[in-house]
Amino acid sequence: MHKVLLTLFFAVGFSSALSQILLLRELHCVCSGNEIFLGAALASWLFWTGLGSMFPGMKRLPAALSKVRAFMVENASVLLPGALAVSGMLLIGGIFLTRISVVLSGFRQGEMIGILPMFVLTAVLLAPAAFLSGLTFGLGSVLRPSATPLYVSEMLGFCLGGIVYTFISAGRLGAFESAFLLSAINVTAATTFLFFNRFKRLVTACLCFLLLTVVSIHSGAPGYLSRKAAAIQWKGHEVLAEKDTPIQRITLVKTGSIFSAYSNGKISFSWPDREG
Repeated sequence: MHKVLLTLFFAVGFSSALSQILLLRELHCVCSGNEIFLGAALASWLFWTGLGSMFPGMKRLPAALSKVRAFMVENASVLLPGALAVSGMLLIGGIFLTRISVVLSGFRQGEMIGILPMFVLTAVLLAPAAFLSGLTFGLGSVLRPSATPLYVSEMLGFCLGGIVYTFISAGRLGAFESAFLLSAINVTAATTFLFFNRFKRLVTACLCFLLLTVVSIHSGAPGYLSRKAAAIQWKGHEVLAEKDTPIQRITLVKTGSIFSAYSNGKISFSWPDREG
């Protein structure tokens, strides 16, 4: 049980790193990434992660939340892998909502948003993923009060997640493709924890899920979500091409007879130049 729990927390760290990177890249395009945005994003992530990790141990809570906390503590061994499995699905939804958040907030694509809307959007959009990331650690602490090994295992997974994204995923996989693959990894890790002593059931569950993930990716689910988000995000424009590079997202759109290139959601240049 001890080794399996540490392996699960390695997966938690790996998932947390990739989730944080993918969501911050999306928010970077929305909030015109600068020092203020970075401060707001890191503050929001740390706040929600800390709140999530503290929740299972909180004593003074309203009656309704106290019952929820008690239920979580009593069922930590099931809810912990469940939270990890759900985190990948939340990431997919978070990426979609982040891409269309500018339109939903009443701003136009390419418009510089103010400091207050930036703080609000960042806090709201990061809340589900960050809170769940912290909650997994809180539930793990219930199962193993000595938190040091959990910290170390999660830290190693977090480091590996950053390495994998930097040298493998960045520029090769889109955000939705990365999120779908991460969801597959998370569910596999969660299944391992739940059925670690039932090898045949574990293998069957993992193979079935991975098969479904491969089918969903090749059926175009990530591409469909990306196109759907772009249709909402770039309403009034025709999106001709969109490409994620290791350092930015480049989007080519057509408005009437004008072609425009955007970098991280901000216009770089347009042609033909009628005034040139």
